[in-house]
Amino acid sequence: MRIVLFVVSAVLLALSVFQTRLFSIIFWHTDAFTVMSLCMLASGAGGLWAFFVPSLRNGRRRRDILPILLPILSVSLLLSHFTILHLPELSPNWGATAATAVAMLPFFLGGFILGTAIASQPESISGFYFWDMLGASAGALGALPLIEAMNGPRAIAVLSEILLAVSMWLCLTDRRRLAFRVCKWLVPALALFIFAPDVANSLRVRFAKGRVLLEPELEIWSPSGRVTAVGSMPKFLLVDATGLSPVIEGGQNFEKTTFLKHSILQLGHALGPFKKVAVLGSGGGSDIVASLIEGAESIAAVEINDGIARAMTKDLLLFSGNVYGRRQVKLISAEARSFMAGQTEKFDLIQASFVDTYAASGGGAYTLSESYLYTTDAMRELLQRLKPGGVLSFSRWGGGAMGFAETERIIAIAERVLRLDGKDDPSSHALAVLSGASDQDRIALRSRAF
Repeated sequence: MRIVLFVVSAVLLALSVFQTRLFSIIFWHTDAFTVMSLCMLASGAGGLWAFFVPSLRNGRRRRDILPILLPILSVSLLLSHFTILHLPELSPNWGATAATAVAMLPFFLGGFILGTAIASQPESISGFYFWDMLGASAGALGALPLIEAMNGPRAIAVLSEILLAVSMWLCLTDRRRLAFRVCKWLVPALALFIFAPDVANSLRVRFAKGRVLLEPELEIWSPSGRVTAVGSMPKFLLVDATGLSPVIEGGQNFEKTTFLKHSILQLGHALGPFKKVAVLGSGGGSDIVASLIEGAESIAAVEINDGIARAMTKDLLLFSGNVYGRRQVKLISAEARSFMAGQTEKFDLIQASFVDTYAASGGGAYTLSESYLYTTDAMRELLQRLKPGGVLSFSRWGGGAMGFAETERIIAIAERVLRLDGKDDPSSHALAVLSGASDQDRIALRSRAF
């Protein structure tokens, strides 16, 4: 009974971590937390229901039904995954509600199994609670390594196989039992979703955020988001089907990228030249390339998403011209504000281009989704990390296409920070270039007046 409690708790916690990622991709990161809260509620409801089923009042009967319930839970994991993938496409209006209801079903069944197991021997509840908590801890800790190792959806098939293995273990004393015979067929069938590429591809996300996704050149699942590369010239990196970051074809000396000198996004470099640069949210590397073209001698590339870092240093290394491997570039895996707060050295230019996260991280739906880079304290810290005459440069979505709310927010924060620092005329320390009909604005700040 202890092994049932341990494994089912582990599977449910691992499933909740995976579905946090899945709902962040298919819908939005703000939906993931709500869905997982309802799933946990379903788990508790299932456990409560186990105490009200009249036919299971007998402890022995409760124990006998567990080998049957585990294969049902195993299959429900895959069925719910398939349904969640396709419901939003089939029903745009009710897809999110229906997908949430479907996501709750395995949790209800898992809670029912846990309740049944505990109720079979109520005198041992303290020991059972220990194994329940131990399994939950193991599932929470093992979920992210499993998702990375299986590169996403195949992790669901692994969890299903684990449940089948426990069911077969419970039936070892009587291999003629129905549950054992069912598991003998299901184990090799579900193994195809792990080891057969064509079958495993059926688990992949192909529809998200109201549109059919382009077939990706590569797909990397990491704790910070699902990273895909699409397009050709240029390629684009997307995190959870959004958060576009261009990857420009490099070449030996970046001879094909001189157009970056004329880009509005490189306003900071137009105020240079700058030798020491920090790029916050370096992504596909276009800001790094621009800094190299402009003659920067030292570039700190700060990127929190290890999936992006892996794509740029391995899969897209040749296409990008090994931008992250240049001798001037140092790749730093860290959150932007945390990195800058711990720095003692100062920079000539700090570049932050569209540093936004629309993904629910594997550590929790809101763990990294809120950006604390756009606050008065953060902006003050960034300005303090500049050398005399140094420039802090932001790119924000805006322009005539999207409105100027984000740009106005940065300017309002900058005005507040500059006044706190004793600047009587903040407008002389800020420069904003609005893109009109386009959707990209640039803001540059400097402690010294322009």
